[in-house]
Amino acid sequence: MGELRADVRDMRGRLTSLEVSVANLHGDFVGQSARIDRVEGRLERVEHRLLARSLKRRSESIMADERNNLVLEHLRAIRTEFGEFREDMKDVKGRLTSLEVSVASLRGEVATLHGDIAGQSGRIDRVENRLERIERRLALRDA
Repeated sequence: MGELRADVRDMRGRLTSLEVSVANLHGDFVGQSARIDRVEGRLERVEHRLLARSLKRRSESIMADERNNLVLEHLRAIRTEFGEFREDMKDVKGRLTSLEVSVASLRGEVATLHGDIAGQSGRIDRVENRLERIERRLALRDA
């Protein structure tokens, strides 16, 4: 019986450890989402500043037909930077998906541990019932 109780304590300890891991993964997930939002905001501000600076400097000395070329040049630069941003986002999304898979796996393990603990509780109940019957038969316990 002491062995069963030790098994239950061990299972509860493992369950607590898994719950802490799930909480940590959730915190990482939330942190990554906030980080992505900050990076997107910074990228937009930088793009606007670069475009504004470049347009301001060149617009003063360029004739009207050259302005069209300048706009195309800036659009190409923005397209290049946006392509790099897309690659970064793909990486972040992949990492986020990996975290989601890990959390789902941990949830499955936690559910399995809950089932194991329920099974151990059932076994302990049956052992306690058998022990009570034995004690009654041997008159070791008051009926």
